[in-house]
Amino acid sequence: MRATTTRISHARHKNLSTRVQAFVEDSSAASFADLALETIRIQADLLPGYRRLFDARCIDPETIDSWQQAPPIPTSAFQQQVFNIGGVEQVFRSSGTSTSGQQRSEHHHGNLDLYRHIIDTSFPEPVLGTFLGSAPVRRPILSLIAPVALIPDSSLGFMIAHVIDRYGTPDAAYAFEDGVLAPQIALDWIAVQPQDSKPVILATALALWTVLEHIKTTEPAVGWPSSTVVMETGGFKTRRFEIDRERLLRRLRESTGVPELRVVREYGMTELSSQAYASTALSLGDNDLFKLPHWVRARALDPVTMQERTDAEPGLLAFLDLGNIASAASIVTEDLGIIEPEGRAFRLLGRAADAELRGCSLSTEALLGSTAR
Repeated sequence: MRATTTRISHARHKNLSTRVQAFVEDSSAASFADLALETIRIQADLLPGYRRLFDARCIDPETIDSWQQAPPIPTSAFQQQVFNIGGVEQVFRSSGTSTSGQQRSEHHHGNLDLYRHIIDTSFPEPVLGTFLGSAPVRRPILSLIAPVALIPDSSLGFMIAHVIDRYGTPDAAYAFEDGVLAPQIALDWIAVQPQDSKPVILATALALWTVLEHIKTTEPAVGWPSSTVVMETGGFKTRRFEIDRERLLRRLRESTGVPELRVVREYGMTELSSQAYASTALSLGDNDLFKLPHWVRARALDPVTMQERTDAEPGLLAFLDLGNIASAASIVTEDLGIIEPEGRAFRLLGRAADAELRGCSLSTEALLGSTAR
């Protein structure tokens, strides 16, 4: 009986995957709430660890009437358990190992075509200024993020490679030499770009800071093309020091002439297939408001009880990402934020302290059961 039920669930999952891909392309193709609830139920049936989390909360996934009633999976659980339905196409891993010896998160991705489709549907508008349905626009793109040859298991590296391949002009480049970031290569590339070329710089906060430090020590301030757009991603805290974002933006403006309004912030993580963007173009001048694509919703959860907080209260950011149809769609992060009405946007407040993550720890224990690896 169980084998028959599992076959039925896999068939439902395959059908649902097709409908999710159609929904990513066209928001009128289905209801987010309906797709999210169906995703939750199928994943609870096909992912044993997720079902244990339901059981620990005394929740029956077949009787809930909204996706918000389902317990989310903490991102920390991705360090110790595989979440995958229908086969793995690529394993993405979080960057590095912390000084405490913490394991790297692994996202066993099962649908790279959907991942590419998500990038094509969400990246062009905030970064390139083009809209869904427009013909692909190619721009000179410089990446301060390493190529996939150097970071083959990075989801960010995968995204950047796809962006350059699909949207870059022939002179698109990576500013790397002998496996490390080369600030002078970046400056030489920018120096030959015409003023009307609309170059795009893709960078982590640390990489951008490194280039700006190079400008400071090697040459006077040099104006970049006035239409330059910088996509900034990644955190501001490294193992060695913490970068102040306001100071970074001020240094960028003073050293290159690029104002804050031309800096697009990207929020993503290994455990998610989708990205959120904060830009003046998307948020009417508010560069701290991250907007989500229509196939993702956000909530703020109490770090201890894991109950949803009101729109005005900060909490742990939790997402329902339909892009994770083949892994785990409902996750809760270790980031604090405030949710805008309807869960379509959020403000990022920073990382939660270890002491604030009691609810996540208990959820992870319930998930692991006897299958920890």
